[in-house]
Amino acid sequence: MWITKARLRKVTPKKTKITLEFDVKEYSEDFDLLVTQSVDADGYIAFSADVLKREVEEAMKNRSIGVNEQGKSKSQILRGRIYKYWNEQYSGTKEWEEYYSTVMDALIEKIK
Repeated sequence: MWITKARLRKVTPKKTKITLEFDVKEYSEDFDLLVTQSVDADGYIAFSADVLKREVEEAMKNRSIGVNEQGKSKSQILRGRIYKYWNEQYSGTKEWEEYYSTVMDALIEKIK
């Protein structure tokens, strides 16, 4: 993943694609290597003409926010715990997908 300041210079619409041209404001050899490795890779792009708040920018750069020592996010840990409980209590009587959906709906309603 790479994040840098840029200026959207040109948009070229074509029948099956759109080409975007950016001027990069913070160019370095490391950035060049990251971009080169990203060519022909599927991914996502976010562009904002607004100045991002420092907290949001730092959160985007710091991928470890909300991740524990084993590299799992809190949502992954919660899903794992729900699965473990289902496996111990209901495995064989209820389908996992149905159980998980029911538990998540209940949690969402409780938080509302």
